[in-house]
Amino acid sequence: MKNYIKSCPGGVLLFFSLALFNQTANAEVNQLGEFVADQTASTIIQVPDNYSTIQEAIDAAPNNSEILVKNGIYYENINFKGKTIYLHSQNGPVNTIIDGQERTSVVTLNSDEGNDTILDGFTIRNGYAISGGGIYCSNASAKITNCNIVNNQSKEYGAGIYGEKSSLIVSDCNINNNKNELFGGGIAALDSLLTVINCILSDNTAYNGGGLNLQNSSTEITKCIINDNSADGGGGLVCIDSPIRIDNCEISNNVAEIYLEGGGGIYFSSSNDAIISNCKIINNLSHGPGGGISCSNSSPQIIDCYISNNVTYHEAPWTDYMDGAGISCLWNSSPSISGCVIENNSAINCGGGIVCGVGSSPIITACIIRNNKAVKHGGGIESFRQSLPQISNCIIEGNIASMGGGAAFTMASTAAIKNCIISKNNASSSGGGFYCEDSSSPQITNCVVSGCSKIK
Repeated sequence: MKNYIKSCPGGVLLFFSLALFNQTANAEVNQLGEFVADQTASTIIQVPDNYSTIQEAIDAAPNNSEILVKNGIYYENINFKGKTIYLHSQNGPVNTIIDGQERTSVVTLNSDEGNDTILDGFTIRNGYAISGGGIYCSNASAKITNCNIVNNQSKEYGAGIYGEKSSLIVSDCNINNNKNELFGGGIAALDSLLTVINCILSDNTAYNGGGLNLQNSSTEITKCIINDNSADGGGGLVCIDSPIRIDNCEISNNVAEIYLEGGGGIYFSSSNDAIISNCKIINNLSHGPGGGISCSNSSPQIIDCYISNNVTYHEAPWTDYMDGAGISCLWNSSPSISGCVIENNSAINCGGGIVCGVGSSPIITACIIRNNKAVKHGGGIESFRQSLPQISNCIIEGNIASMGGGAAFTMASTAAIKNCIISKNNASSSGGGFYCEDSSSPQITNCVVSGCSKIK
């Protein structure tokens, strides 16, 4: 179990164990029903029966109260004002809407609200703020469940939801069509603890992190769909210096618009304590490196994932080698990639399946890398500029490139390849199985190379 110590602004020392946080977050989700049951013994405040607006009900409610909101559209911007309240609708988010009228955040929690603060069953729409157009959380804890968070805008962080120095559990929510000028169209977290469970984040936009932007935040994302989001970098999500666990998710049809960062599906920067497992990363597009996943100075673990039909496309000639339609490992990145199927990805230049470069040394084990395409080098794998991938017990088959259908090694890169099957790869120019140039020297041990065309 790893512990983390973070120094937060204002001299506050944040100490947490990621494993303990994950266990606690899941327990708190399970205890939601118990908390609701406890509230039934107390008086329930009803809107509009007892108070005409939600904010009037919050203002009048004592701590640890329950507020029930009946069907309707409520044009207001609410603030929990430090109170632990179970605020829920009677008939769900389709029937109960809080409309912020583009005045400020629709919901604000910024006064040390406690762990049992719950927002349940609302549509949160038309917020407009510097950060947190839909929901703004600072120095607070909250559970947000069964909500539709849609059509909100912000200038800096988190158009849908923003958490700063906060602990948030977001479950069973739809977070759609939110727009941010900078970081995190759907969700942004800064110096926070974040759990996202069984949510859909789609059609959100931002400069960085269309679906999510995570900075220095311990995060767990489980059973979520992150699709159709767009950003200049990190179409689906951006993870910067953040411990993260992503499990059983689909990350699909996201777009990274410009070259600088890439990461159509996911962009990792300075993130080493990261695990992606049992995920589908499919049909993403990057106009820079990493159609599916882009790693910069990061070494995530990518386990048992299906990475398919991702594309890199750009027209920057000075970046010919930096593609990696499936996975891009650049700038001293050394991810562990195991048990994955990486297939049918397409790179405009190099590395149809995987690219590793500029001092990167991924460990690739028990993977199937097949039917990927690169216009230039490395249909399956491209390694360049003093990189050292370690590839073992893999099947590399049916990949296509101009040079190095199975794998290409250039610019003094090396590799250790053992116990692999390299078959039926094709190159239109040179090296159906392998292509080597510029003093590159891969070590190939106990491998079967067969059915490849134009081996150099």
